[in-house]
Amino acid sequence: MMGKYNKNIEIQLMRIISIALVVMAHQASLRTNIHPHFGESLGTVLRPWLGVDIFFVISGYFMGYMVLGKSKPNMALAEKVSFSLDFFKKRFLRLFPAAFFWITVTLTAGLISSNRGLWGDQTSLFYKWLTSILYIRNFENAASPSPLGWYWSLSLENQFYIVLPLLFFTIGRKFFIPCVYALAVLLLFWLPGGVDWGWYRPTGFIWGLIAYHLVNTQGIGDVIRAKAPQIPATLSVFLLIFGLVASTAVPATFQNQMMPFAISIVSILACVCVVYAALKCGTLTVPKPLAFLSYWGGEITYSFYLCHIVVWDIMQDMRQSYGLRISSELFAASGISMAILFATLSYSFIELPFYKKKSDLEPTLK
Repeated sequence: MMGKYNKNIEIQLMRIISIALVVMAHQASLRTNIHPHFGESLGTVLRPWLGVDIFFVISGYFMGYMVLGKSKPNMALAEKVSFSLDFFKKRFLRLFPAAFFWITVTLTAGLISSNRGLWGDQTSLFYKWLTSILYIRNFENAASPSPLGWYWSLSLENQFYIVLPLLFFTIGRKFFIPCVYALAVLLLFWLPGGVDWGWYRPTGFIWGLIAYHLVNTQGIGDVIRAKAPQIPATLSVFLLIFGLVASTAVPATFQNQMMPFAISIVSILACVCVVYAALKCGTLTVPKPLAFLSYWGGEITYSFYLCHIVVWDIMQDMRQSYGLRISSELFAASGISMAILFATLSYSFIELPFYKKKSDLEPTLK
């Protein structure tokens, strides 16, 4: 199945779960004046904004593969520089074109519109556009929070892409892995940024690197595979969805206290899921009827993340301008459908031309 789709289907499904949680977190953008409190009850039980941390774990895992897995031992300084520059180039071409397109659509729509309550003032819009393309949006959001702030996580991810190879090549493989585990322990109790913890949290990336290390360390991966429970595919998918969604209720359980611990719990669970998905050991398996949906749904999650807020805000702008009376339920269904449509177009015509598709199957055990 992996060969047919050239992707790890189980990790693709995790991407879909993550983007579904992001939709829940942003569902206020889908409300109208008819049933304006639609979806509010979700916030009393779940904290779906933690879905982005599942993305971070997946990203950390594959960055471990691209940096730790592909680098050679005892590289000379020139080789390290060349390797890092090539890594940055590939990441830039993979992520920037679609990100630039959709944040520019946001800027253009906001400048054209007269609905300042929806888009904010034009100067602020420009700053958000500029800090987004410079990948420092999380710092701007910490200073000036806004409903148009979803690019913060992309900025944090790109900052991680810069720090990872620099740290790895500076301290070396021997000390890098112990530092990763030490950071994971530290992040159980502390997050950088103080009260603005949300804009700087690296927890998911760290647990993604741990997932890579567990899977690709001779002996450890073998032991996990040998002791992995065999779970029927349908049940394993149910447990995956239920476990990841339920984990976002941890902050609510603690009344939003102990936030570093809550974020770590979600990241640890996602790490475990990535490990079982990567090892293909029979614990986490997507049923064949869901394979196609999991593959293509996972493929468009990045473009969906980039476009969903701007698509919904344009729809809201049009609804308010023309005084359309639409229920929140109908608007939500229409908005999600439109976001899926534009995400598919964005993936096909913006993402694909800028990068060569490669397999993201689990690396061979070393």
